[in-house]
Amino acid sequence: MVFKGSLLFILSVAALAQNYEVKTIAGFGLYGGDSGPATAALVNPGALAVDAAGNVYVADSLNFRIRKINPVGTITTLIGKGYGGFSGDGGPASNSLMSISQSVAVDALGNVYFNDETNWRIREVTTAGTVKTIAGNGVCGTPVAGMAATQAPLCDVDSVALDSQGRVYFGSADQIWMIAGDGTLTLVAGLYGKTASTGDDAAATAAQIGYPGSIAIDPAGNLYFADLYNYVIREITTDKVIRPVQTINDVNASNISLAMDSAGVLYYGTGTRTIVKGAPPAGAVVATLPPTYDASFIALDKNGNIYASATYNVRLLKVTDGTTTILAGGIPGGSDPLPAPAISVRLHLTAVDSGIAVDAAGNVYFAELDNNLFQRIDKVTPAGTMSAVPTPVKLPNGIDFTAGAVAFSPSGVLHFSTFTQVYRVEPSGGVTLVAGANGFSAPLGDGGPAVAAKVTSPVGLAFDSSGNLYIAEAFSSRVRKVTPQGVISTFAGTGIRGYSGDGGPATSATLAAPVDVEVDGADNIYIADVSEAAVRKVTPNGIITTVAGDGTHGFSGDGGLATKAHLSGAAAIALDPSGNLFIADRSQAGGTFVATPDNNRLRMVNKAGIISTISGNFPGYNGEGLLSSLTASGGPVALATDARGNLYVAEASTERVRVLTPQPAASSVVISSVNTAGGSPDVSQNDWIEIKGVNLAPANLGAAGMVWSSAPEFLSGKMPTQLNNVSVTVNGKPAFVYFISVGQINVLTPLDNSTGSLTIVVTNNGASSAPYTVNVKTSSPSFLRFGPTNYIAATHADANASLLGPTSISVPGYSFTPARPGETIVLYAVGFGLPAAPLVNGSSSQFGVFAPLPVVQIGGTAAQVTFAGVISPGLTQINVVIPPSAANGDNAVTASYDGGTTPIGSSIAVLK
Repeated sequence: MVFKGSLLFILSVAALAQNYEVKTIAGFGLYGGDSGPATAALVNPGALAVDAAGNVYVADSLNFRIRKINPVGTITTLIGKGYGGFSGDGGPASNSLMSISQSVAVDALGNVYFNDETNWRIREVTTAGTVKTIAGNGVCGTPVAGMAATQAPLCDVDSVALDSQGRVYFGSADQIWMIAGDGTLTLVAGLYGKTASTGDDAAATAAQIGYPGSIAIDPAGNLYFADLYNYVIREITTDKVIRPVQTINDVNASNISLAMDSAGVLYYGTGTRTIVKGAPPAGAVVATLPPTYDASFIALDKNGNIYASATYNVRLLKVTDGTTTILAGGIPGGSDPLPAPAISVRLHLTAVDSGIAVDAAGNVYFAELDNNLFQRIDKVTPAGTMSAVPTPVKLPNGIDFTAGAVAFSPSGVLHFSTFTQVYRVEPSGGVTLVAGANGFSAPLGDGGPAVAAKVTSPVGLAFDSSGNLYIAEAFSSRVRKVTPQGVISTFAGTGIRGYSGDGGPATSATLAAPVDVEVDGADNIYIADVSEAAVRKVTPNGIITTVAGDGTHGFSGDGGLATKAHLSGAAAIALDPSGNLFIADRSQAGGTFVATPDNNRLRMVNKAGIISTISGNFPGYNGEGLLSSLTASGGPVALATDARGNLYVAEASTERVRVLTPQPAASSVVISSVNTAGGSPDVSQNDWIEIKGVNLAPANLGAAGMVWSSAPEFLSGKMPTQLNNVSVTVNGKPAFVYFISVGQINVLTPLDNSTGSLTIVVTNNGASSAPYTVNVKTSSPSFLRFGPTNYIAATHADANASLLGPTSISVPGYSFTPARPGETIVLYAVGFGLPAAPLVNGSSSQFGVFAPLPVVQIGGTAAQVTFAGVISPGLTQINVVIPPSAANGDNAVTASYDGGTTPIGSSIAVLK
């Protein structure tokens, strides 16, 4: 009874959750200028390539595009729409999505090749403008020599290059591969999973190499690659021997980019001002860029001109006879002097020093760099005017003004932090020290004046209703408290990195890297720990608990309890007046970086403790006035809310400040029916089910809907529990969502031993359906069929897994043949429940054998079953021998297991 009441409470709260409309209030981003002069365009140049006609191709990774600059200097987009994803293969590149690209190459005909990094593919844009995948199947895994390149699982795909014969080479993890003429893979160098530097002067395929970040091939076929793990350039000769040619010892080097001229002379840049021509001993500096510019990526044209991407200055440079000119990238004026319309100002937000706060009047304040790269605090009024907060050029300790976190005291006074101190801003424009002594004094100073205490990395600030200031100190693994009288103490953490103490005093608990702190209306203190991927709460009586994240880095949990969810990291947090907790689910904040994939999402925990994604199902920028569930996320680094429940987000990757405004709840979500994939109304564990109803997903998806193919969970071997903010629970546990549309959802039920009458709930953008009751059995089996026919989805057990069925259902490209008596065939089914060996809930890879084996009858005769088991999520494979007595023509097939039997009406074709 208690459980039912708790469940109903959770559902009622979820039903009141809000969706949000997203728009920009400051900054115009990092992209612009298509169809105009490249010198005036906004571009974030990365990898480069130049074709024989002089067209320059540049990877504009932060904008998820590859752009083209023609010989007269006009810039256009070749592929990409500004936000990450995967789409378009076989169609026009101009209408396709891509992820980040760090390598571009072009062949003699003008076909462009690039690495589609987080889609784990190498793709090609043909001269006709069509995009296609030429290597990679979109799954991270281990490729094998001889397999078809388009079917190969690849990881960390990078560094695409072509030889004089037009063959494509690329790096994947710690290996280099070539796509042979027949489309299969040939190993060139490296041992998978053995990143090192061994094997020089011997066979390259037996050597251990580091990350191949750039590849260049000379006309004779010798291959050079930048080993970024070992910071060395290595060569693989035409006789397949590997050897080092240049070690990069410059401590200022940030990358190694290679290029080859038509004579076979190697050039390289290392992210510094210098570009070197020729391998030792003849190597020499051939170009030195002007101060502040860097050669992070380089390319050459047929005339010997050098092209360099200066990533720090966001410009593309061209060097001719030692003279450097700007080919692309314009940072427009207008941001200084202020005031100015906020949306016409170019922002310089950073992932380290970007705080945001809102005052009682609705003015938004955030820290950034100005056009001269000096720090300041900006103010945006509700009317949209932006100005700089008056502050001194120098702080009292003599250093240049700098600002990280920002917060308002209960009396409305603005405070900000530097790397070691906290100040308040006076009405005169001066600043007063609040906490943190100059330098790094030995004692912490707890119990004494805050201005004399050591404060390290104060990256998060917040005030409670009594005026106490809380300081998140990431590098000292503490949260400190400064009273209105100026006395400092440790509020949470022991100074020892860790994750412990829930249920006890916060002062005895361990924290790892607390990067943000917030206070709710009841003076509970919330702490975001990016390193431990968790948000913790300290009550007014000092007891600490976890309220979001389970300490495991990853992505999971949408639609379920936040304390069971995986986060990539809690990089920033905010609380609205209703008590909803917002989390920037990212793996870096406040100078702390976690080696885990960045979820790049905004997630919300409602008052019932249920977590969901509200924005950022894909990275980048995809427009204004969108519902948050459809909005890309551009690297949220700071969050704040106002009294109306608006959520403000500083996005470092898109250089924008955006606001999420609560919208009316979605229309009623109604479930009208639930059936298994085989049509049965009874459901089993680990079963594919089809849910039909009304308003099951955002209306703009229509009947076509969307599938999980680009869900980021697959990066960590998981299946998604939500798509576009649509989630499903079975018995209160998150199901795995494969397809959503307004009228139908297909999900895989979770691994749950419960049976009997259980409830299914669909949540669409915070609006939840009434619980729909289904009968759950241990087994509710059914065969999959070929389309609307009665023929079971089956194959012959031959090497080609050829399709089994009557020849009459063959169509071009898909040939069917009947089975023969005595032949072993493979049947596919769902709903057989759980195998003998436990499966991992949510894993995108599942395998388990059924014991005992199912009983199968073909044409009314018992057939020998040689194998039965789960081979992938929810999919059962049964290998069975056709009885010698099977009749010619259609034979009815049934399978029974654990009390369940497949429905009648399924058959296979037999030919004697």
